[in-house]
Amino acid sequence: MRIALGLVLLLAPAPPPQQKPGAAPRSVLGYYPSWVAHPNLREIRFDRFTHLAHAFLKSDRDGNLIEDKAIPSPELTRRAHETGVKVLLSLGGAGSAKAFRAVVASPEALRRYVAGVAKAVGDAGYDGVDVDWEPTEREEDRKGLIALTGALREQLPWNTMTAAAPGSDWYGRWWDVGALTRNVDFLNVMSYDFHGPWSEHAGHNAALHAAPDDEDGAVANASAALTYWADTRKWPRERLQMGIPCYGRGFAVKSWHQKAAGKATHESIDAHDVRGLIEDGWRRAWDAKVGVPTLLKEGVAELISYEDAESAALKGAWAREKGLRGIFFWNIEQDWADGDHEIVKSAAAAFLGR
Repeated sequence: MRIALGLVLLLAPAPPPQQKPGAAPRSVLGYYPSWVAHPNLREIRFDRFTHLAHAFLKSDRDGNLIEDKAIPSPELTRRAHETGVKVLLSLGGAGSAKAFRAVVASPEALRRYVAGVAKAVGDAGYDGVDVDWEPTEREEDRKGLIALTGALREQLPWNTMTAAAPGSDWYGRWWDVGALTRNVDFLNVMSYDFHGPWSEHAGHNAALHAAPDDEDGAVANASAALTYWADTRKWPRERLQMGIPCYGRGFAVKSWHQKAAGKATHESIDAHDVRGLIEDGWRRAWDAKVGVPTLLKEGVAELISYEDAESAALKGAWAREKGLRGIFFWNIEQDWADGDHEIVKSAAAAFLGR
């Protein structure tokens, strides 16, 4: 499965202990990828969100920011602010651990990196930062994540910081919750990618509940991911945000939880492409046990686990019931069709109680 030069805050600080969870304003955050470079930002329905996360600002191992015309984006922050939406600058991304490890290992590189991030945030008008250190898989990462978020917090004391968190203990065990709760305001729990082309068997990408006949079912679901952080790791529920994917994953199997026969034709599919598959003869099957749909087609040995309006609404309602601070989406361009975001719209309505 994350500076406005002053006292401007993105996502108000977590409520004091005497307040009930959920008393703070709920948030609906959408990740907008930098590689979707539309100058007029057509593929964002700003009024669907309270916050956006612009992903990803990259750096080299010496802490120098890598130039990218698409990010930072003053135009994105300007458009968002016009509609009352706050914007985070997302740092790192998939495979960023190697560069981050090198940066935090050198005091000079860390200073250079943090100063560069602070300047990018201030110059482009972002409201905070989102840290995505992937993967976290050893003691070096545990210490490094504390060092990085601590340095960012010192440089950006009045800005909100979120962090993209893994969906299970496999990577989550390397997170020092005690230290990170002092630096990071909110966790964006990546409650998706529980199965994919890397898996030993086929399974749902982002089931809400455990699949009874899946050997990984107990942990490979969104409710388990958020429960892990809230109950096992004791991260405050009112500072947790649940991830909802805007894509699906296909497997070359005839039934779930089998070993795939090979590479699937639709290994990854954007939500806005599902309509075309249905028009091409694929049909939707709903699994009430896990709370997500499957696409299948007669004569085709492939199953696709994906997200749609019904499953997204269930997740939004679940997050509301559990007193979570927010929900977020990776990524909102994949959910764009006919001028709107169907998955975002449905999940947000259920989460916000509209």
